[in-house]
Amino acid sequence: PFNMQLAKQSYSKNSFILKCNEILGSTNRSLNIITLLFKPSNKSKDIIEAFERTNFKVNKDFGEIVELFVKYFTHKEEREVYFYLMQHPIYEEVYFIFSFNGISDIYRTLFGTINSLSDLEYLWLSPFHFDVLKEQILNNEGSYMTYFSGQSMGTGKEECKRPMFARKITYEAEDAKITSEELRFEYGILPQTIEFVIPGISKFRINKKG
Repeated sequence: PFNMQLAKQSYSKNSFILKCNEILGSTNRSLNIITLLFKPSNKSKDIIEAFERTNFKVNKDFGEIVELFVKYFTHKEEREVYFYLMQHPIYEEVYFIFSFNGISDIYRTLFGTINSLSDLEYLWLSPFHFDVLKEQILNNEGSYMTYFSGQSMGTGKEECKRPMFARKITYEAEDAKITSEELRFEYGILPQTIEFVIPGISKFRINKKG
């Protein structure tokens, strides 16, 4: 089975992405990517220093990539969780965190740490930008939506036929795009997580937290 930890070597940003693609093509692993904004405060000169103040172990021996490692216990089992931090090639305040660990490992370790650090926040996507991104992805020939979860805020926050009550929905089918548009028109439900398929290339989910 694939080890969640990548082989230690000096990666460039490009060689790291190629390595991730290689793993995705040769295993049944999924790759989780979290996009963050780093806003330095007096406490942190850089994002690595922010993580060094937490229970994460930081390994800088990966070239342009930084490994973040943490352990936790669940059902008397010790779990090892590995993350790989990469700065955006253009926007210096934007960072990506990659992990081949499952989403439950990420919820139990990384998300709580991010919430505890005043220097870090998720790259939140407004409904407008989420819509723009959705249409850009669906412009790829043959691409379609297979899943979405979303909610309406009620009391007329989103223009729709029936605005009075807040609603939540999870929907999974190959007509997810049509159903999403219908529910938005009827109830003002805005997707917060969407799964896309680009045939022959990728199947992935994206949520409003980036």
